[in-house]
Order: sequence, then structure tokens, then C-alpha cells
Amino acid sequence: MVVHCYTWILSLFRQIIHDHNHSVDIHVDYFANLADDIVIDIISRLPEATLSQCRNVCRRWRMLTSSPRLVELYHTRAKPATLMYVGALHPEIFIIDEKSRVESCETREIEVLRALAVSFNLVLISSCNGFVLLHASQAPCPLYYVFNPFSRGKIKTICGRHWQDVPCGLFFHPTANEYIVLFASSSSKKETKSYEYHMYLLGAKKWRLMVANFHQAPNNASPAIANRCLYWSIRGTNILVFDIINEKFLNKPVPSERSCCKLRTLELTQDLSVKEGDLCFFSVRIEDTVMDIWVLEDNANWVWSKRYSVNLKWGAEKNPVAVGGSVHRGLDFCFCDAKVICIHKDELTLYWNHIGLLSYNLRLHKIKKIRVKVKLKAFGDSKRPCAYDDGIGNRYGCYCNYMSYTKGLATL
Repeated sequence: MVVHCYTWILSLFRQIIHDHNHSVDIHVDYFANLADDIVIDIISRLPEATLSQCRNVCRRWRMLTSSPRLVELYHTRAKPATLMYVGALHPEIFIIDEKSRVESCETREIEVLRALAVSFNLVLISSCNGFVLLHASQAPCPLYYVFNPFSRGKIKTICGRHWQDVPCGLFFHPTANEYIVLFASSSSKKETKSYEYHMYLLGAKKWRLMVANFHQAPNNASPAIANRCLYWSIRGTNILVFDIINEKFLNKPVPSERSCCKLRTLELTQDLSVKEGDLCFFSVRIEDTVMDIWVLEDNANWVWSKRYSVNLKWGAEKNPVAVGGSVHRGLDFCFCDAKVICIHKDELTLYWNHIGLLSYNLRLHKIKKIRVKVKLKAFGDSKRPCAYDDGIGNRYGCYCNYMSYTKGLATL
């Protein structure tokens, strides 16, 4: 019944949003008999701009559009944008405009960070529900920032406890109704090699020590968030899982058709991402020049299914890499620098160092290079004029990084 109602309900939504008469209350009456879960499921499919206007319809809709359930559904279904981080000493952070992705992409600088970027070297850590976590790595004391690039809200500043703390990720705790930053640090117990984990609660503005320690710590990669868990790929041999509700860590094996002894030598680029709420694992088989895409079908029993296999020969043959004055077409060299940015529906977005940003259609098996045009300032020399540059990866190499990002609806 609900599925058949989607067409006319969405049409009715458009009438409500664009209705400038006094008949809005009459339209709202059509939704009075619908359960909140049904309305949330429907409006979570609307574009961000239209969804924001729904807040002004009535008090009930204002409450529904602010609910954690709607925020979760919206970010599961919305198409991710891309954050681009460029530079070394004084980095700049941009948002790639997805609407211009025909032949090339325009970018918009995150102006709210301009003052911070001038003072400190900012490092992108992770994103969650539209919020971004950054680390000021060269600040005189440990500083971390959480903000929403698309809102006018203030930047939340976190003063770290000490330099030994490693930021692991930002997530939303549904039970506590709180955004939390997870930190790891070496345990003070010398007899055992383990890590202590601390949480910083953004709303309460306080630290909390987790009861249980764990023998592993996440790497610097941004965690994938799905199934109310955080996931990190650890050296390509296992996946570290953090259960948000139970606040416990688990160590799980990576999906593979190979034995463990061959895993390290034959597979590279173990990335994690989320596709419409499902955790995905990416691994490259060097000898076959193929990227396998696995999807986690059962989180409780850790059941994976190999959903796609992508031929990557086009990357090495059509995009030779120039390093040290010579041209490399070697597959090993190229695949070591491949990074999965995001996967949404049938589109896989990749970034290869020295090659650039690429989009691959999983259904049509077609590849296209995304030319990114960004207005870069001359780092360290404010007198030099700005210029557009579509060869960011070639110019800045490892100092150019990308991260998947979804526009947020929530506020801190």
C-alpha cells in the first residue's frame, strides 16, 4: 500500500511546497492518518533543498524533519558529494559541485575554514551526517574541529587531552542522541599491548573513558559507517569493527577467495565504503588487473557476496604515470595509488595519484575522467594571482586527497 502511494504523495508534497495560498492546512490533512515512520520514509527521498522547506509546513513536519531517523535515512539514500583537500603547509578544502559533472567539475571553497587553514595545517579525518572532523596537526596544542560546510552553524572546537590521542572517527550515537568523536591512545599498562579509547561528547562537551580496551587501533583512514557500526580496514588483512550501541570492538576477516598466505602479495587497495546503507569492501587482484567489490549481506554472521568485478586495465594503459622523468605503465605502481572515494547506485568514483578523479559506471562498464577545476591560491605568497588548475593530482601528488561527503540536515 505504501509503495503505491509514493507517486501521489510526492506530487502532493510539491503542491504543498509551492502553495502560496492559505490552503496548506488542507493539504496537511491528507497526511494526518499516515504514521510518522511512513512520512519520514517518504520525505527522506526528497532533494535537500525541498526537504529543508518542509520544516515550514507545520509543527509536526518540523519535528519529523529534525528526527535522527530521517537524518539517517536521508544520508543513506542521498548521493555523496566529494571533499577535496589540497596543499601541504597551508591547505585548502573544497567541495566539488556535483551539478557541474558533465565534462568538468567546478569547486567551491569552504570559506568558514579560511581563517583556520591560514593558521594551522588541517587534516581531514572523517565525516558523518553532514559534519566533518578535522585535526589541526601543527597547532601548539591538540585541536580538532567539527562543522557542517553547508550550514551557517559555528565550528565546534575540541581541545585534546594530549598528543598521544589519535582521532579515529566521528559518529552519531542513537541511544544517547549525541555526536561523538572517538580517540585511541596507547594503554598505560606496559605488560600488555593494548589501546585505551576515549569519547568526546559534542553536546555535553565532556570526555568519557570506554570500559573495554582493545589490542588494535584504527589506521588514519576514514571509517565507513553502516549497521550502527564503524569499520576500518587494517593493513588489508582484517576489518576492525566498533559496535556503536554496545561500545565494543571486534576483529573480522576481510572477504576473499584466496588463502591468507597469498592475500598480502596478490591483493592491494583494500578500501571500505557504504552503498545505500550496505558496507562494501574493495580489493585489487594484481595478476588479473581486476577490482572486486564485495557487499556485506549479513552483519551478524559476517556473510559477504562478491557483487562486481571491475577491469582496471584502462587505468594503466590509457593513463601512463610520469615519475622521475620516465613513464610508467606498470600495474603494480598504479594500483598502489588507487583509492575508492565512494560508490552510489551504479557509479564508482576513484582517485588515482598522478592520474586524477575517475568515474566508472558499473552497469555500462564505461569509464570517464572527471576534470576538476579549482581556483587555487598561491601558498605562502598572497601577492600572486589566483589561477584555475585542472591538473591538481599531477601538481600536488600525495598532498591532494579526496573524501566522500553527504550534505547534512542536522545541527550541533
